[in-house]
Amino acid sequence: MISQQNIIDSQPARRIGYVTAGQLLRNKRGPAGLVSVRPDQRVIEAVILMDGQELSELPVLEDGQVVGNISDVMLARERHYRVTLGDKTVRDIMGPALMQVDVDTDIHEVYRLLRQGQPALIVTRGDMPVGFLNRLDLLDHWRRQTVRAMCEA
Repeated sequence: MISQQNIIDSQPARRIGYVTAGQLLRNKRGPAGLVSVRPDQRVIEAVILMDGQELSELPVLEDGQVVGNISDVMLARERHYRVTLGDKTVRDIMGPALMQVDVDTDIHEVYRLLRQGQPALIVTRGDMPVGFLNRLDLLDHWRRQTVRAMCEA
């Protein structure tokens, strides 16, 4: 028999201070919405977009669905092995799709997934990808929260 202590509620009750992935998205700095590329775009286009938006990860979308990911680590690997990227498409070098979480996912679950090694998370509303969160977004949220608390004290 399983004791009540071993059951973890996957959807914690809403409480004061409850923060969701959707709220993190609304408050994050940087580009609004989901910045992405298509698999048929040239890698150089992805590099320019990542550089211009100061992104380390870029989701790859096809027909509105997340099909892969391109990251600065992948690009560095390709360049390290002297792969010429000029004629390559995103599809040629993209990695697997990032894990997805719903806009109502609690910040503690977002933290747990990122702590376990996910480089970033795609935030969805229903089946539609609407944003992107990474560790820096969490740190920025907590930094602003700390500054606010200090100002109120």
